[in-house]
Amino acid sequence: MYCPGQPTNGKKWVAKLRQRARSAADTALAGRIVPEFNQNDIREVFLGNYRIVYRVRDDGILVLTVFEGHQLLKL
Repeated sequence: MYCPGQPTNGKKWVAKLRQRARSAADTALAGRIVPEFNQNDIREVFLGNYRIVYRVRDDGILVLTVFEGHQLLKL
């Protein structure tokens, strides 16, 4: 998890988020449909407490947002 003042930890956390998003792209429809949208092409995967929300496209995925999962997704 990211700790202010420690850029190495932050870089590692971002790398983990990016890797999770890349793996979601490999099986894009395996992610959960985002309840707030209830659309088949808007999905999410989790990394710890974080939600990675993405849109499924013909050529892969487009990450829409990443946020701490205890917060509400603002529509």
